[in-house]
Amino acid sequence: MTVIASRQWTLPASISFACASTRYAMAALEYRDCIVIKLWRCNDQDNQADMSNALELLGHKERVHFACFHPTTDFLCTVSTDCVLVWQIINENGILYATRNILIDNPKMQVNCVTFDATGALIAIALFSEVQVIQVQTSALFVTLEGHMSKITTCLFHPLKPHVLVTASEDRTFKVWDLSNQKLIYQSAILSAYSILHLCIHPSTGDIACAFGDGQLRVFDTNRYSNELASVNIAQYLDRIDKKKHVAQQMDKVLDSTQNVVSSLPPWARSQRASESAQARAFIEANAKLNPIPVILPGTEHLLEPMQETTCTILGLAYLSSDSSTIAMPKPFNSHDVEPLHEATYTLVIPTINYLLSINAFSYDIQVLHCFQDELPIPIGIAKQTAICTFGSLCDVWIISAFIPRLTYLQITCAQQQNNQEKVVLSMFPQTLPPAISILTQTFNRAPIKKSSKLDQPITFRKSIKSSGYGSEKPKAMKFKGLPKKTSKPTSDLPNHLKEYPVDANLISQLEKNAPHHKIHELAINQIEYSNDGKKIATASNDKLGQIISTSKPNSHVFVGHDKAVRSIHWSHSSNYLLTASNDGTARVWVDGSDVHSLLLPTSKQSKLIEITDANFFYMDKFIALAVGNALKLIQYDIDMAYAQGCISAKKTKKKAIEALENHSSAKTMASFRFENVQTLTGIACANAFLSHLIVATCSDRSIRIIDVAQSKTVRTIENSHSRPAHSIVLPRASSYVSHPPNYYDLMLTGACDSTVHLWDIRADNCVMRFAEHANRVHIIGLAFSPCMRYVVSGSEDKVAYMYDIRMGRSIVKLHGHTDVVSSIAFNPLKTQLVTAAFDGSIRFYNECTRQEE
Repeated sequence: MTVIASRQWTLPASISFACASTRYAMAALEYRDCIVIKLWRCNDQDNQADMSNALELLGHKERVHFACFHPTTDFLCTVSTDCVLVWQIINENGILYATRNILIDNPKMQVNCVTFDATGALIAIALFSEVQVIQVQTSALFVTLEGHMSKITTCLFHPLKPHVLVTASEDRTFKVWDLSNQKLIYQSAILSAYSILHLCIHPSTGDIACAFGDGQLRVFDTNRYSNELASVNIAQYLDRIDKKKHVAQQMDKVLDSTQNVVSSLPPWARSQRASESAQARAFIEANAKLNPIPVILPGTEHLLEPMQETTCTILGLAYLSSDSSTIAMPKPFNSHDVEPLHEATYTLVIPTINYLLSINAFSYDIQVLHCFQDELPIPIGIAKQTAICTFGSLCDVWIISAFIPRLTYLQITCAQQQNNQEKVVLSMFPQTLPPAISILTQTFNRAPIKKSSKLDQPITFRKSIKSSGYGSEKPKAMKFKGLPKKTSKPTSDLPNHLKEYPVDANLISQLEKNAPHHKIHELAINQIEYSNDGKKIATASNDKLGQIISTSKPNSHVFVGHDKAVRSIHWSHSSNYLLTASNDGTARVWVDGSDVHSLLLPTSKQSKLIEITDANFFYMDKFIALAVGNALKLIQYDIDMAYAQGCISAKKTKKKAIEALENHSSAKTMASFRFENVQTLTGIACANAFLSHLIVATCSDRSIRIIDVAQSKTVRTIENSHSRPAHSIVLPRASSYVSHPPNYYDLMLTGACDSTVHLWDIRADNCVMRFAEHANRVHIIGLAFSPCMRYVVSGSEDKVAYMYDIRMGRSIVKLHGHTDVVSSIAFNPLKTQLVTAAFDGSIRFYNECTRQEE
């Protein structure tokens, strides 16, 4: 969003109020002996206001403190302490004149605000703590609404329900009234310690946005008014911006006063001017990349002068539509002609006393459009009152300055501006082949196996040796009894490569019948994942175990070997291997069916002292990506299948004495990407189903870094992705049972302990959408895309899994049933089934709700 037009007028009298519609604008002037309302027509051709030949309206004896246009008709309502007038504007051949009608003469209480309904037949007038709805033509009273305990600050008719009126008050509540049935629909609780200043209703979804006196913006669901969709602290954001400006100004003063001395002497031998100049330069460098959070370096406090406290008073709210079409629905199999997501179709325009802001209605990212203290494009000063008028993708903002009789007009647009600067275009699907010298093209040369001699004999050990009773107890695995047999009709016996995921299936919303609970671990389950064919499920738990359970047979397979909790578990693309990462500082590769790990990472003992936070297969199982401390390591490996098959056969024969073959599995670190300014990588994600060059990592400094392995460099860094470091990152899982356009796989999800999940597009730096109805303040919870790419599911600390609509950004289903924190989620890649895991060691299966059950 950008400011595309601006004009300014200095008027001969004090301006008490101003407002505008798509066709007209007005300003109330307060002279010494009279009150004059100037009315002029907006030029629709160039979308600019023209105050020349303005019509002057007389009728008020006291100061006009509120006014309102009807959005489609030619009605204007003006309010003062002596009367409430409605003017009907008539335009004949470009000449304006108006007739007036007195709605209320000498009101007994102060009129705080007025608003027209959609037809222009009714007008709601807030008289202190009650609302009178009056017929415009006859001035007859239609209904009186009372219930607020303090002054009503704003009232609005619902754009989607013309008979519904929403009111807000200084008693910190809002109420929803049904005028057709003349009853109260909803009354909110006390929402804040500060009063509600302004309301705004989403023209498409009907969500209610409330601006509070402390600079908070909170959005509530129109279907469940008590459900808070999002909360944005505008005051905190602007305070950080002001602090950063103050710091920059102070450092410039320090450099000017010290003459910006550059010294080659050691710190103890430098002059005071050189030391202060060096501190100032370090200060500026430390704050250059942080937006908008300033950093105060130790020992530099004496260089800063105290900052004057500023207030953040929100002066208005309005939703602005963009030119982008609505978010596209996923199309059937093999359709590649649609875009998955567009920019947000609506943006909130928010003027304050010092700034003009915009907030993305999907991601709730804040952008500063104009600072009123700046000289460019036009100086405004401190704003006293603002008026907003939106039409299409354009928005007119009228601003009255506080201490000067100045009226300023700004026009902003939500349309995307063309950027001539070349930007790196990223995609999970590579556009070119990797260079010949790239890491991805290198092959792994397995070490030659020594020839056996007569002295080489297989190592024999016995399982039946009685324990001495010392040492740690072997972790116990719980027996999985299997899923219940289904009574429904059998599905078609198509081979797996001909099956398709039903992208138009019903919503997953109910527990699997006759399978309410499966406890498969003693302690919390950290991660759960389906195999690529949907026949097996792998779990990782705090009881030091990894486990594979079959969805068709009542058996399970347990991996024993880690000394501490298993943090993550991932299937390979071929579904033959599993990769586990543990808090014991190791990652292990297991062959499906084997009791013994085939590969232990890292191979050196010194590297085991560094914690491994995550591990993933990469480049269609050619590499293993490890997040080790603040480094991302790329390891090429080779598994000795003869050793693994020997372990599997020994397990099946159940011999007491087993002849173990020598394990010739090996691994080699091909590359290591270290991030100096990062303490720890909190998670990594990569597309392993196709030959993607990119790896995405979340870091402890709240950034997201995208690494191009083919170029061996970081190609994009997204700063301040969350208010706290992200703990989870998920990419869409490519499957052979569903087909999507390539740009669907450019999306990614991140979750943090700030109760938010952000949807990102790697082709852009900004967040596309934010999901914030779940609870997440302490634990790491799981995230997942549905195979149809219509839904996003998040775990939660309130023992519920939330399913969000990826097009609207709100929850549509809450999956109940768990008795502890929902820690992980996985979708079946073949059918409409969802499995969730919790901290109590249990898993639950959910399936779609049939039409008969609905």
